[in-house]
Amino acid sequence: MKLSRSALLLGSLALPLALGPGAQAAAPTSAPPRTVQVAAQLDGVAAKLGETFTLGKGSPLNFTLLKAEYDVGRVVMGNTVYFAKATALGCIPASAGTFAPLQAFDLRFGGATFTGKALNGKAPAPSCRYLTAVFTLKNPLGTEQPYAWSDFKPTLKDADGKRVAYNRVMLKASRDERVEGRLPGGEEVRVRFFFDLPANEGVESLSVTDAGGRAYVYDQKDLK
Repeated sequence: MKLSRSALLLGSLALPLALGPGAQAAAPTSAPPRTVQVAAQLDGVAAKLGETFTLGKGSPLNFTLLKAEYDVGRVVMGNTVYFAKATALGCIPASAGTFAPLQAFDLRFGGATFTGKALNGKAPAPSCRYLTAVFTLKNPLGTEQPYAWSDFKPTLKDADGKRVAYNRVMLKASRDERVEGRLPGGEEVRVRFFFDLPANEGVESLSVTDAGGRAYVYDQKDLK
């Protein structure tokens, strides 16, 4: 429907009349500023273990600290794993046959031995032999975790205390095949590391280090 010019003019004149003399159209109102309440930090007190404090007023919560301690183990929150980046004792003496926490995995040393057989498709160099070390990895978490040679840093020291270079290879425990993958929660996998040594050279220790610098050290002085 088309409106005539006269109708438009009458409409514009009628609007002030309807509002009344001196009236103006109301301006849009803005929302009032929102106030965010921030609790002021309370002054500290010399508290003791077992002493109860009340936190908050509207919904008060009684809080009692029962104990506090250091731990080199992992902390799991949801699907995130937290582990210590450093410890007071950087090198931790460990025993074969016992699981120890190493980032997302539990690690158990199954023993070491010397061999002259080919590993990773390659025989030892002349007048040399391999030291092989078997470990069991266990996933104690509820979700599967990836594992590869780069997740672990094995270190071997010979009888003189000199470090033997790690070849960055992780094999299956009983087969000459490289291994990596994803380990479901609660399951275990056996892996093997190996080092090239002179045939007449003994060893001092074998250790495995995580990304945080913590090392589990296994004495191997009696290995023949």
